[in-house]
Amino acid sequence: MYHLNSDLVNWAYKLTANIHLDDSVDLQVIRTPYRDQPEAMRPPHVIKGDEISANNWWVGALMNKAAEDWMTYWTGGKGVSVTTAMEDCGVIHSLQMLARSKLADADRVLVLRTASNYSVPSKGQTAAELIASESSSDSATHLSAFIPSLEAAYRVGFPVVDALSSNWAHTASHPPSASP
Repeated sequence: MYHLNSDLVNWAYKLTANIHLDDSVDLQVIRTPYRDQPEAMRPPHVIKGDEISANNWWVGALMNKAAEDWMTYWTGGKGVSVTTAMEDCGVIHSLQMLARSKLADADRVLVLRTASNYSVPSKGQTAAELIASESSSDSATHLSAFIPSLEAAYRVGFPVVDALSSNWAHTASHPPSASP
């Protein structure tokens, strides 16, 4: 389990929480089957939460429940599972190894995830049907919201990188925080 610098995370969230993300007709159609899940029905937006990283990609209600149970276990019930991931755990572990050699500062790690598909089927849908329903003009990914998720990553990530780099004379030695 990796815990990020809460002050830095809260600063980045405060900076980006109200960024407008596009909501296309295609995205609205993708959300339609999730009527019984209010959060899944919301248009694209910035949220703050925790993720489960794994070596294997998973999908389905049972596997998602298992991931949520692990989140509860490892965080003592404090974690809020909001997305899946694969590589973030390895990236953070690598940065912590570099930090031990004084080549990186693990206290400056931020993770930006975007959602391109659901990990849980809609009501009445099986995991196999969810996978089969994925479609994209990008034949390499087959993720229904892959391109919009890339746009969202840019829109949310740019203000953070811009604020850090344009104030580098200060932020190099003083990581920002949400508190004054």
